[in-house]
Amino acid sequence: MKDIICVENGSSITVTSKQTLKIRNYLTNQSKYFFPKEIEYLILENSKIYLSVEVLRFLVKNKVAVMICDDKHSPLIKISDMEFDQSERVQLLYLQTSMGKQLKGRIWRKVIKAKVKNQEICVKNNSTNELTNYFEKMYKNIKYGDQENIEAIVARKYFECLFGKNFSRRTDNLINACLNYGYAIIRSAIRKQLVIEGLEPSLGICHRSQKNNFNLADDLIEPFRPILDNLVIDILNYSDDEYLTSEMKYRLVQVLLEKCLVGKHVKYIGDAIKDEIRTFKKCIRDKTLKS
Repeated sequence: MKDIICVENGSSITVTSKQTLKIRNYLTNQSKYFFPKEIEYLILENSKIYLSVEVLRFLVKNKVAVMICDDKHSPLIKISDMEFDQSERVQLLYLQTSMGKQLKGRIWRKVIKAKVKNQEICVKNNSTNELTNYFEKMYKNIKYGDQENIEAIVARKYFECLFGKNFSRRTDNLINACLNYGYAIIRSAIRKQLVIEGLEPSLGICHRSQKNNFNLADDLIEPFRPILDNLVIDILNYSDDEYLTSEMKYRLVQVLLEKCLVGKHVKYIGDAIKDEIRTFKKCIRDKTLKS
């Protein structure tokens, strides 16, 4: 997994004669240099960051994703390399649109089972509640297409264990600010990889909103949410701040460098995302899913 660079202060970004990225901080007048091939994401957090179209071309050419944040420091726009095989894209588009309900149901069941299993691990790490049997029972009851909506049922109990009975995902507070920021980082990474792999992000498995251009990203993010939740709890345990700080945002950006277990292998989240999307791609090509 490559580095994630977050620029929070007023700065200028240029390309040197040696083809390195130069970031000069206006306040300190100090400059830092980076090799583009070592960067996965460049996150721009300040409205007074100046760079040219030529620099953007340089970054895109070197496959560096540029993420621009709004005035609330939430990811707003992402610019990345959209290069892929057009003939493959047409083939994949046909395969996505022709996916049958049975295959979608089986894939969604697999996604939700992975999410619930990771939620169980997160609760074990962060709560004194003895809910092992509850999660195991719910995990085993997840059926084709999650027809009984086990995901939503578990979510209520899950967030209650982590953040208390009065917690709501709709409340404007520090916990949700951290969660939303971190989820946006993961979602952006998934969106980027979907395009690189030639998949159509708007064609989801379960999410089907016509107003959402990234339904598939919102499907595939689910197993990764508990990993971000675990990171948020760790951040808040060591902070007395009431608002989302620069230090918190820096830690949240590093979620793609967190490690997880994929099968029998330990991988970075960024690499696990690539594996998940390639597995999905294989499923729609083979029109089957291995249990």
